[in-house]
Amino acid sequence: MDDYIIYAASQGTTTALNHAAKRPENLKGLILESSMVSPNSAICHTVGAPAGTTYCLPYLAKLLFWSYSPTGEKPIDALDEIDKTIPIYIMHNARDPQVPYSNGAALYACLKQMGHKNVYLSKSGDEGGFGFGKHLHLRDQKDKENIQSMFLYKLPIEQKNENDLKQEGEKHYEKLVRDERNTKIFGYVSLAAIVTYLGCRYRSALNPANWSFRLPSVWPFAQTLNDA
Repeated sequence: MDDYIIYAASQGTTTALNHAAKRPENLKGLILESSMVSPNSAICHTVGAPAGTTYCLPYLAKLLFWSYSPTGEKPIDALDEIDKTIPIYIMHNARDPQVPYSNGAALYACLKQMGHKNVYLSKSGDEGGFGFGKHLHLRDQKDKENIQSMFLYKLPIEQKNENDLKQEGEKHYEKLVRDERNTKIFGYVSLAAIVTYLGCRYRSALNPANWSFRLPSVWPFAQTLNDA
């Protein structure tokens, strides 16, 4: 298989990150736009979740999308498996209406903490980054070629405002991890409460001593067995 670089945006970044963690062979770089390391946080950000509802909203989303799992495998759980030599360029608009900038910042800080050297963050609208303010599909051809050239020939390069971005990202990462943990706890507690309620509500029906089975009268010996 030839060497390749993955470009992914928004929801596609979850697949790209999981792919980099599970099947890194011949992968030479990641370009991630609006990185989504926690789909649960993206759901809450999109609907503008009020304080105190961030743990239950992912479960309400499951009512609309049955295949979605609020406690399932997410990129934030697999980051430690990504090859530390792979160059990763993260770009995120601070005013993204669906995937919060906190996801991109948290991803950058987490990878830095894990020892990645060639990881870079460009925050749209800031003076930092590499001068690429717009998202990739809105940029002119020259900017796109600059990004490709950067990956092929110019790494490593200087990351502007590195310390500030790391400190900001570390706070976001800590919150994401805390929210993911609390979302799982909420799910387990809710499931236990539902099972307990159903057990109490239908206790008599669940008692085998109260079960009765009657065979159709047309079956041979049915009357004898039913009267037993």
